[in-house]
Amino acid sequence: GALADLRAALTNSSEANVWRGGGAPVVAELEDQACLERGRPAMSAPTLTWVSSVPPQRCYSEEERKKASASPPEPRMQYGMFPGMKGFAVFWPKRSCEAKACPLVVHLHGLSDNSTTYGYPHLMLSKESTCGEDLGAILVAPDLDIVQEALVGYTGFGGVTVAQTVMLPFVEAFLANHTGLIDRSRVYVTGLSNGGEIALNMALMRPDVFSLVVATDCTYVAGGPFAAKSVRAWGKLKQPVQLSTIVVSYGSAGDVEISKALDSLSDLSAAAGLSEKVHMQVRIYDKVGHGVWDATWLQWPDMYDVMFAQRARLGAATPVTRWAVQVVVLLALAVACAAYRSFGGPLAGAQARKAP
Repeated sequence: GALADLRAALTNSSEANVWRGGGAPVVAELEDQACLERGRPAMSAPTLTWVSSVPPQRCYSEEERKKASASPPEPRMQYGMFPGMKGFAVFWPKRSCEAKACPLVVHLHGLSDNSTTYGYPHLMLSKESTCGEDLGAILVAPDLDIVQEALVGYTGFGGVTVAQTVMLPFVEAFLANHTGLIDRSRVYVTGLSNGGEIALNMALMRPDVFSLVVATDCTYVAGGPFAAKSVRAWGKLKQPVQLSTIVVSYGSAGDVEISKALDSLSDLSAAAGLSEKVHMQVRIYDKVGHGVWDATWLQWPDMYDVMFAQRARLGAATPVTRWAVQVVVLLALAVACAAYRSFGGPLAGAQARKAP
């Protein structure tokens, strides 16, 4: 069933789609197995993974739930104001960022949500999770107002506008106001639904600021002339490009037509040679609806370790090593459908993430 749905989505995509034509690898992840469905390993090609394994329901163990319920951790949270938004929540790690600069994670909520209703900001305040106790990064969660949410949710240009006029100025101001506390090589932006669209635009416009973007359930995907224009402008940036990975994920049963989403992402990967500059990973969760944030995060233990803990790199020590490992794994999969749990390049793993 999962393979049939995957093949149907590719069949319904455009003939120019990079995955339909075999120009980039397509992987079917079935429980604890992964098979190379079509395409060949390539260092400059986006990877599409169709995931049918059942996602875990939570990132913490029963023991941790009991511990947190008995004595709920109290995260160091502050709430601030910034022009153009309702405000923002900041979660501070217990360790000192003065002694060693901390990573910064910017989390953008979806339509009708707020800064702490979903995703990791919500877990920071949960009485069943110890996430707030073990946070290793500075987590910032802005609150967009209803006008901005409507602009993003119901127009094709809102994500660009809000990113340019509100979110990027906010991030730049936050970085400037916390000089010395933030590791500028580890600034990440994440978002779901509307927030995912804004996050993608932010990363495309300022790849010198963000080294990783994770976007889920985007109704619109930045592409076409805007994406190409943004990528071509990378050569004019005063600071070096840090963006190394773009992660986008959807549920196959959500309100986004997957074949059209794949066409948009295929176009994005080709925009001004983007896939030659940045590794793009696309994950489609079979029979999951709109809202795959939990599935994306809980099935990739490396995701948390990179963004919130103290690992500075995705996967192996160097980009060359990471790509070499990925190519070897893909070639092995092309020969036989091997049972393993860690496909997907630098961010991988179908096992549940134990709570931080």
